Amino acid sequence: MLKLLFKTSQIIILILLSYFAYSQELKVHDTFQDSDGSLSFLMTADAKTFDVHFGDCYRLFVIVDLNSKDTILKEYLAVNLSPDFPYHFISDYYQANDILVIKGTQCCYLFNSDELSLSQRICPDLSDCAISDGQGTYIRQLKILNDGKSLELNVTDCQDTFRYDISKITDIRITN
Repeated sequence: MLKLLFKTSQIIILILLSYFAYSQELKVHDTFQDSDGSLSFLMTADAKTFDVHFGDCYRLFVIVDLNSKDTILKEYLAVNLSPDFPYHFISDYYQANDILVIKGTQCCYLFNSDELSLSQRICPDLSDCAISDGQGTYIRQLKILNDGKSLELNVTDCQDTFRYDISKITDIRITN
């Protein structure tokens, strides 16, 4: 119970910090805090990402240094297939590889905390996929392998696994 209360208070503090840091309203959808508690990663929406038909579009990626309260990065990501589809953090690979995955419906981004660099948008070529319904395709499974040097994406309705060389976050290349 105490752990839940602590986590809730951290989220509230992050929301308030985001609001005051930008002097505008940021709506937070997803958060992740690194293990030493110095960096906070936020997936947010603001007035610029608002869509008149779909509402809030959670595609503003923000990193805040919790010690200095400075914003390290503020990056507007591409719309995630539709404005009402938010991006999500996958932190499973952060401890071992210092890579935070920002997963969308059909595409993803990678953030390397050692280099403080964000990858380009990674989208598999879906031209050979047999799309079976109106829902389309989506990333079903994502793995980072080889000590953070390879990315594998499995996509619904696709037979192949999409493989990428991510040894250099700023220059990701497809390998299959």
